[in-house]
Amino acid sequence: MKKKYKLFANGNIYTVNKINPKAEAVVTGNGKIEFAGNLSDAKKRLGFSNYEFIDLRGSTMLPGFIDSHLHLLIGARYLTNINLSEAIDKKSFQRIIREFTDENKFEWYLGGNWNEENFSGGKYPDKSWIDEVIPDVPVFLTKSDLHMGLANAAALRMANISEKTKNPPGGIIERHGETGKPTGILKDNAMRLILDLVPQENDEERKKNILKGMKFLNSFGVTSAHDLAMENYFHNYEELFYENKLSLRINYIPLIESVEKFSRFKISGEKYNHFLKRIALKSFADGSLGSSTAWFFDGYFDERENRGLSSEIFSGGALKKLAVNADNYNINLLIHAIGDRANHEIVNLYEEMNRINGGKERRNRIEHCQHIAESDFIRFAENKIIASMQPYHLAFDGSWCERKIGKERLKNTFPISSLAKRNVKLIFGSDWPVVEPSPLKGIAAAATRKLESSDLSFINKEKISVMQAVEAYTINAAFAEYEEKFKGSIEVGKFADFVILDRDIFHINPDGIKKTHVEAVVLNGKLTTEGNI
Repeated sequence: MKKKYKLFANGNIYTVNKINPKAEAVVTGNGKIEFAGNLSDAKKRLGFSNYEFIDLRGSTMLPGFIDSHLHLLIGARYLTNINLSEAIDKKSFQRIIREFTDENKFEWYLGGNWNEENFSGGKYPDKSWIDEVIPDVPVFLTKSDLHMGLANAAALRMANISEKTKNPPGGIIERHGETGKPTGILKDNAMRLILDLVPQENDEERKKNILKGMKFLNSFGVTSAHDLAMENYFHNYEELFYENKLSLRINYIPLIESVEKFSRFKISGEKYNHFLKRIALKSFADGSLGSSTAWFFDGYFDERENRGLSSEIFSGGALKKLAVNADNYNINLLIHAIGDRANHEIVNLYEEMNRINGGKERRNRIEHCQHIAESDFIRFAENKIIASMQPYHLAFDGSWCERKIGKERLKNTFPISSLAKRNVKLIFGSDWPVVEPSPLKGIAAAATRKLESSDLSFINKEKISVMQAVEAYTINAAFAEYEEKFKGSIEVGKFADFVILDRDIFHINPDGIKKTHVEAVVLNGKLTTEGNI
C-alpha cells in the first residue's frame, strides 16, 4: 500500500519562521506540510496512519532554496556547448575549443563563459584566438557576465560587421586602434548583430535542455527559480508541466517589450499548482562592470572618459512608457542596474511610476544593485524596492573592482548590509550561468565576503548574518513573487519543498558553508535527488 505521509525527524530542522524557528519533526502529505513541531506531537498526529519515516540522521533541513535571478536555458546550453570557464590564457582557450570541435560538428559553435580577468594581463581575447582553430565555421562565445561576446571572422562576415559598421544604440563594436577593424569583441546591444543570426533549437531540443538545466539546479538544493528569459519559450515549460516533468517551480520573466501581449496572458501560480507563473517583466538600464558598460556618474578609473552605457531602451525613452504601462496592468518590474547612475535613474523611474499611477502595493525590483550612491539607500526603502542581488559575484569581482572604479567608490560595492540596515527586502540569486548556481556559496559570500582568489574579505562592513542570507534565498524570495503563503518556510499548509544538508550551517565557521554538501532535495513532498538520506 502506498504510504500517504512522510515523517522527517532526527535532524536539525530550521523553519525560517520567526515565530517557530526550529522543529523536531515535519509531517508531509499530498505535497504539503501537515505538521511542524515536536516529534511526540507529530507521532500523535499521525496516529495509526500509514507513513514513511525519513531519518535525517543528524543532517540539516531547510526550506528549498529559491534562486531569484538566473537564465535557465542559457545556463543549460553551457552544459553542452563550449565552456571556457577554465581558460586561463590563449593556449588553454584554444585547447578547449579544439577539443570540443573535434568531437562535435555543428553549423554554428556557441558557448563561452570566458573571463579576461583569468588571463595574464586581463586583456580581452581577439577573434584570432578562434580563427587559428576554426576559421570557416561561425563561432560566438559570450563572456561570463553575458554582456560581451567574441565572434570569429566567419561570424563577423555573416553579420556584415566591418570597419564601416557603426555602433548600434546601447552597444559597442570593439576595434583595432590603427585600422578600425573589428577585434571580434561585441558589447551589450552589439551582440544582437550576431545572436539574431544564430539558428534556434527546435522545441524538443529546448525541452531537453530545460530538463537538464533543472536537474543541475536541483543538485545545488534549488527547488524554485526566477527564470529571466531572453526569449519567450513559456510554452515549452507548459508542455513539461503537463508531462509531469518539471523538477523546479518556475517564475518565468520575459522582457518588457512584450508588455501588451503579456498583459493578456498574465498567469498566477494557481493555474499550474504553483509550478509555473508569469507575473513580471524584465528590462535593462545598463551593462556590466567587467565589460566597462555599467553606467556610473563618474568615469572608470582605468578609462577616465568612459562612464559606461545606458541601455538603448532607457536612453531612447521607451522604458518609461513601457514601465508605466506595465504598472497599469499591475505587472511587477525587474530592472537590471549595476552602476550607481543606473541604480539612481531606476529609483527615479519607480518614484515617477508611483506619482503617475498612485499608491498601490508593488513588488518591483532592481536586479544586481552592485554599486549604489549612498544617498539612494534610503530611497530604496522609501519606495519599497526589492534589492535582487547575487552575493557569490563579489567573491570573484572583488579582486578587480578597485582597478575599474577606484578605492573611494569601492566602499558602496555590493552594499548588502547597508541595504538590510534600512529594511530593504533582500533576495538572492546566482545569475547562472554567470557563476555556479550554488545558494550555499552565495550564503558563504554574503556572510564572509571572502574572495575566491585569496583568503581576504572584501568590504567587511557589508557582511550579513547566515540567517539573513538564508532568508534572502527562501522566504524573501518567495515574497518577491507573491508566493510567501505557499513556500519559502517550513510551515503548515505550505508546499513540502526542502533541502537537506550534511552539516548545520548556523553552527559552523561560515568559511565552511561553501564546502557543505546537498544530501537530498524534496519537491512537493517527493525526493528529487538523493544522497545519504
